[in-house]
Amino acid sequence: MPVAYIPRRPARRTSPTLMPAEGIEVVEVRRTKNGNGEWMGEKERAVDINCPNANGLACEIMRVIFEFGLSVTKGDLIADGFWCFVSLHVLARTESVKWLLLKQRLEASCPSPRRYLMPLQRLPLKGTHMHLLKVCTTDRSGLLNDVAHILWQLEFTIHRVNVSTCPDGQAVDLLFITDEREELPSAERANEVREQVLQELDPLTTVELSIAGPECGVFSSLDCSPASRMMPSVAEALFPDDFDGWKDKNSEQATVKIDNAMSDKQTMVEIDARDRRGLMYDCMRTLKDLKLKVAMGRIVTREKGWCNVVVFVQTPEESQVMSLEWQNEIIERLRREVLRPIRLDLVTKDTETELLIATPIEASSGKGRPRVLYDVTLALRCLKICIFKADITRHNVANKLWEVYRFVLTDLKGNPVAGASGEMVKERVKHVLMG
Repeated sequence: MPVAYIPRRPARRTSPTLMPAEGIEVVEVRRTKNGNGEWMGEKERAVDINCPNANGLACEIMRVIFEFGLSVTKGDLIADGFWCFVSLHVLARTESVKWLLLKQRLEASCPSPRRYLMPLQRLPLKGTHMHLLKVCTTDRSGLLNDVAHILWQLEFTIHRVNVSTCPDGQAVDLLFITDEREELPSAERANEVREQVLQELDPLTTVELSIAGPECGVFSSLDCSPASRMMPSVAEALFPDDFDGWKDKNSEQATVKIDNAMSDKQTMVEIDARDRRGLMYDCMRTLKDLKLKVAMGRIVTREKGWCNVVVFVQTPEESQVMSLEWQNEIIERLRREVLRPIRLDLVTKDTETELLIATPIEASSGKGRPRVLYDVTLALRCLKICIFKADITRHNVANKLWEVYRFVLTDLKGNPVAGASGEMVKERVKHVLMG
């Protein structure tokens, strides 16, 4: 186990609260040289972020990194009550990355330096009007994946989905979405959505965009149904142990340690775990949900696929975590979210095969896990598996908020997916989400 490292604060001439607003580049995404003096490959970049600090900022940054399918190979974070500096080396695992778009998304997630003289707390979550996007087109494999990717590029968040296939071979996709740019219902923004969808799909496609009905009204992303409203088959498949206590079957795959001796004002939390997709997001999301402020941190990816994360955190009162009960909760929550952030199962009942996936919702913001719909539909597309029906619902299970995805699957001939094919689907989807 490596010795915990305390990042050195970069020298500066002025107080962070007095840094000039003009001329500051909040986010820089650049190619750089490695330790041997060679330039990084096309899939590697250095990301530097220099902006005012805010509660949960580390989680927001790691969320964007995760959305682009990137892994953090190493990084440092230094923050105080006013300013934050983050330096990351990121690696694209598979698909090509639009680095300019990454820069824009990171800038949008950071507080503006032009507000450095104002209080740097994020505004509370506001209700947002939900819109309904209705897409009617010829059914084919990969249809939902294409629509999900278009909406992500246009900066829409998909909250609910209802997909059905008609006997005449027409697919009807109903997507309840909110606009991250908050430009809807302007005609220009609505036309942009229609044009992008029509450009990707066949000429006979019809696209309708409207404000969702009064049953949706103003959307609050923290609204969840109780577990009692969940279908029994879904609850049994995804949450068999959540009401009776968590059974830790992979204790050797992650360790979490807490130490108050390294600093007199902060608590050191060290996480050593198998590296995987979304690991840093899950760590920072959990710390944010526990209402802990990240003051400093270092990320190092080691040989044989292990990742070491050291963060120094404070309570909301800017003190150490002294309570043993709270320390144990931090350790338990982090280990649980590192080892098992998602639930997945394939259930066959009657003549239908259902792929069920549950992912955690951020407690403070109500945001769901990034990329789930896109990654799952991409995996099914590669396996030439069709989606006959699909929906997304939200539930509160054992005082934790979950987003539950349900896909009814068929092969290209319309037959249920079962047996060896079903196991292959389950393993492929799990690998895409957690690989």
